[in-house]
Amino acid sequence: MQLGSLSLHLLTREVQLDAVRIDLTVREFALLEYLLRHPHHALTRAQILAAVWPSDTEVNTTIVDTYIHYLRTKIEEHPGAPVVRTIRSIGYMLTLPPGEGEHPSPERGASTS
Repeated sequence: MQLGSLSLHLLTREVQLDAVRIDLTVREFALLEYLLRHPHHALTRAQILAAVWPSDTEVNTTIVDTYIHYLRTKIEEHPGAPVVRTIRSIGYMLTLPPGEGEHPSPERGASTS
């Protein structure tokens, strides 16, 4: 899976930005995988929570905010890396940084990969 310079390898469970390996925890990897499966789409905290955390886990949607912060810290420090945008009153969206090319508008029903 890839978006811009970010690549996620499902079989080896590795994440790279260009040639730099990014170490993620199991949960951070699952979160990034989910975001990469829905690039340029606004995802609610509830959607992310249901997809990334086991259903028998007693956590609330604030845990999503915490893990988004962890992910941003590890990925967005690299120039040209995709960014996790906060979509006010909705949740989050993984997208390319401004000026990194055209991407579909989520309001127009962009396709998922």
